[in-house]
Amino acid sequence: MEGERGAEVASSLMDALQRVQGRRFGRIFVIGGAEVYREAMETENCNRILFTDVHGDIETDVDFPVDFRGAGWKKVDHEGLEKFVGGDVQRGDITEGQLSYEFQMWEKYTAE
Repeated sequence: MEGERGAEVASSLMDALQRVQGRRFGRIFVIGGAEVYREAMETENCNRILFTDVHGDIETDVDFPVDFRGAGWKKVDHEGLEKFVGGDVQRGDITEGQLSYEFQMWEKYTAE
């Protein structure tokens, strides 16, 4: 199915990944909801998570569906995050009004 300005619309994450197979892309990003995140993390190609860690007890409709911290994933240092995104990323806790958060990157690892 064709979307706006040549964008393609896929019926599922797996459909989208099949559509891009064989094409040259530097990076593919998955932007949720919860079930899309869960499905993406179950694929063998998911090796990095760009994560905004919101601090405090905040009421939300949906939480990130997989507790990945420490379960085969390691937090990358801030310099690694900036290198990956190709620019400056605000460091440490960021506060906006009552909200506090931190930008993080996590990478999958295998025990050797």
